[in-house]
Amino acid sequence: MQFGSELEKLRDAARLADERTRATEKRLLLEIDRERTLQVAARKKQKHLRPTCVI
Repeated sequence: MQFGSELEKLRDAARLADERTRATEKRLLLEIDRERTLQVAARKKQKHLRPTCVI
């Protein structure tokens, strides 16, 4: 019976590691999306602030 309980512990540990990995991936993807959104907003603002006449 000891083998079965050890196996279950390993499965639980693997499940938890997978959940942490998924959570980290989701957090990083949200961070990337937020950075891209900020870049787009900054570019729009920069275009708006540039002088319209070019010498």
